Amino acid sequence: MANLGASEQRLGQSALSALQDLSARCHDSEQGYRRSAQDASDSDLRQQFEQLANERSSMAGELDRLLRENGSEPTWREGSLTGAAHRMWVDLRTALSRNERQAILEEVARGESAAEDAYDNALRQDLPADAMQIVRQQHRQVREARNRYRAMAGAGRTTSRTGELAHRLSAGSESVAQYVQERPLTSTFAVFAIGFLCGVLAVSMMPGQDRSYSTRRYW
Repeated sequence: MANLGASEQRLGQSALSALQDLSARCHDSEQGYRRSAQDASDSDLRQQFEQLANERSSMAGELDRLLRENGSEPTWREGSLTGAAHRMWVDLRTALSRNERQAILEEVARGESAAEDAYDNALRQDLPADAMQIVRQQHRQVREARNRYRAMAGAGRTTSRTGELAHRLSAGSESVAQYVQERPLTSTFAVFAIGFLCGVLAVSMMPGQDRSYSTRRYW
């Protein structure tokens, strides 16, 4: 009992609760990503989900050890997470069942962002030095995953919009005008890029053009 009392003095209840929350999220993420790997028809996503599941398993083990060293136990049980954390996995499985890559990437980014918020909360607690070091390292891992999937999701949206603009260009002026009204920033950039490429092609095709100036040096 004396050891338990010393642990409670070393780590307060709010800090213990924060670590228990992180442990539960990591255990839940491990199972969620393993199921996602089984459901994914995309081999690249399947491999990424397996790697994330292994990573979260290791993170959960570290957190569980910290909890036990500080006189507590992990509270996670399968299906114990509810609310937004649970809905994210439901939405991800729905996107996987429909093979909607863009929606899959967005759901993973959303889930990692929620996990980062939980780590931000834990870092605000009065944690011992060893616990703080572990939580900071895991926070970096979650943030890197969030940034990676957010960038992948953003790239997918940009590709989709560029494809839509190309389709409307072939469809006629009214369709292009409607696209510009709906997405002025994306369309401005795309039109500029298309205009620039057309200009380069036009110059390159001009007969008898003297291009010796391109080799000149200026000091």
